[in-house]
Amino acid sequence: ESDPEQNIHAGAKYMRHLLDTYLSDPNLDSTNKLLLGLAAYNAGPGNLRKLRNQAVEMRLDPNIWFNNVEYAAAEIIGRETVQYVNNIYKYYLAYRLVEQQRAYREK
Repeated sequence: ESDPEQNIHAGAKYMRHLLDTYLSDPNLDSTNKLLLGLAAYNAGPGNLRKLRNQAVEMRLDPNIWFNNVEYAAAEIIGRETVQYVNNIYKYYLAYRLVEQQRAYREK
């Protein structure tokens, strides 16, 4: 039997580990650090390293997800990781917009 609260805690702890261990580069902005972290969460940190290296070989920026590492991911491992990252980001933006509208209405 799995406990959803424990699963969420474990997932958050693993995400923090990925960000701190593999994405501590100060050249990464916070948005791309999160997006690349999501890719590492889905595909594994070793695969993220391969994707970023491939992005460089493709003359793309290894520190930017959209239109850069995203393209390397699509080429090397297919659509799953691209869709995973893009879906989470889409829902994050929608949630943020709803929260901003709620905060505005409460003023």
